[in-house]
Amino acid sequence: IMSVIACAAWVKRGAARENPERVELSRDDLQALINDTTTKLRDLEEDSEGEEHAGEAGEEHEGGAAEEEDMEESEAAEAAAAAEKKKKEKKSKKAEKENADDEDGLAKYNLDTYDDEDDQVGLGGLQDLAVFASNEDDPYLGKQEDEEEEIEDFTVQSTDNLIVVGRTEDVMSHIEVHVYNEEEEDFFQHHDILLSAFPLCIEWLDFDPGSENPGNLVAVGTMEPQIDIWDLDVVDTVEPVLTLGEKIKKKKKNKKKSSSPINGHTKEVMGLSWNRLQRNVLASASADTTVRLWDLATATSLRVFDHHRDKVQSVRWNPFNAPVLLTGSFDRSVAVFDSRSPQALARFPVSAPIEACIWDPCFESRFFVSCEDGKVHCGDTRTPGKMAFTINAHSTPVSALAASPLVPGLLVTGAADQTLRVWDVQGAEPAFVIAQPVTDMNAVFTLGFSPELPFTVCAAGHRGGIRIIDLAEPAAVQRRFYSRLSQAPPPIHKELNSLLGPERETGDDMMGEGDDSEDEARYALEEEDEEEGNADEVAGEMQQMSLDKPSNAAAASSSEEKKKKKKKKKSKAKKPDA
Repeated sequence: IMSVIACAAWVKRGAARENPERVELSRDDLQALINDTTTKLRDLEEDSEGEEHAGEAGEEHEGGAAEEEDMEESEAAEAAAAAEKKKKEKKSKKAEKENADDEDGLAKYNLDTYDDEDDQVGLGGLQDLAVFASNEDDPYLGKQEDEEEEIEDFTVQSTDNLIVVGRTEDVMSHIEVHVYNEEEEDFFQHHDILLSAFPLCIEWLDFDPGSENPGNLVAVGTMEPQIDIWDLDVVDTVEPVLTLGEKIKKKKKNKKKSSSPINGHTKEVMGLSWNRLQRNVLASASADTTVRLWDLATATSLRVFDHHRDKVQSVRWNPFNAPVLLTGSFDRSVAVFDSRSPQALARFPVSAPIEACIWDPCFESRFFVSCEDGKVHCGDTRTPGKMAFTINAHSTPVSALAASPLVPGLLVTGAADQTLRVWDVQGAEPAFVIAQPVTDMNAVFTLGFSPELPFTVCAAGHRGGIRIIDLAEPAAVQRRFYSRLSQAPPPIHKELNSLLGPERETGDDMMGEGDDSEDEARYALEEEDEEEGNADEVAGEMQQMSLDKPSNAAAASSSEEKKKKKKKKKSKAKKPDA
């Protein structure tokens, strides 16, 4: 059985509901679901029929040939049916004869008068049967312990992380929600959600469009142009809480093209990124070469960016500056821009089509890009147009990379060479640390660090299930990274409205055209020193974007912080595959 996990996302502790809600479908709900599914199947059949039509040239000739072929097939089918009927009649006569023989053989047992016999039948050992006051007292019938264990597994504890993955097995695709508890070393599947298409990307978010309180949801991009938002706190759900975009129906022959614009992507969704500072905004990247911004509160598309010439594989919001986007495309370029003023765009050329891109979670202006040629590039928004350094990471396409949010400079890459490779990228010169074997995986497609555990990473891909790996076990990792645990930036608690002001709190305002107001100036890049005033034109444009200079991590580590080194985490064996 082919098993592929193309995407995964961590859910922080305490975000999930302790007792998830179970969906119970009424008769009306079930009928509505059947009707909806029937409609979808009918649409798929119509689309399939439309694809079967060739061009107008030669259609009549092809139709005549097809008609003759159908007649020949019909005659052959009739002949086969007649032969099958004759065969069944022969079998029926044989069966009747065998039944008659059986009846003659059973006659000697006098079964017709069996119930009229006067012989008394004893208890046959039933007198020794134990009788219990209730089924709970019966060790064979009582299932109390099993029920308690089931309730315990169903309950999500405050110390549990969730790991959500998009898995496809043969032709079936679904979301799997797993529970991971580091203290108790538990890892198991909690529930799953059936999908209608192959999942390509997944993004956790806490913005619930139906509630004022934070929720526990995931956005899923698939081979379809729509984006579905699912509630992870609802078990056995069959419908998403929200769908972004419209279903694109394939045009039939001789049907005029619709002039109305499409509110959404027109091809598969390849990347998603939720804005943690502007919680109602989601960014999506698509094979239709565009990037879209969505308002989750209204389920509408706010802005469309078309600065790439090929499929857009990845999109990421800057974790420190709300309006700033990073996008990577198959056109061999990375773009960084302020979503309010996209004309001030900085482009970084790379060596091959892009597989993934991420921001450095500990340095505000740095980002990493992985490519099909096995290279990983590091860029800095303060020096647009050129990369800071390049790593020859793997001999195969680097399909996944992740940076630890709690350990500055800790980068992990994954590819189809059955290894995870750990890199130290804190300084100007990157350094290789270790290679972690994952021999049970043909290829690694997704990587992600735990939001609470500095060295714990989730890896998944083609075969091999899900691996939870503690990278702190190797001595080389401990020697190089343990002293940096106190250098990680504190969690971001600031809200966007405190930066923009109360008059600019909505998604529409955030995506409006930029101006020179004081509120927007708070996002502006700090001016370079006068000695660096000879920067080129592109660098000048970047200074108007919402990118702050990164603080010096070495300077931030004071002598007092060095005294507060955390205890070394107890080494723990790798968790088994899911």
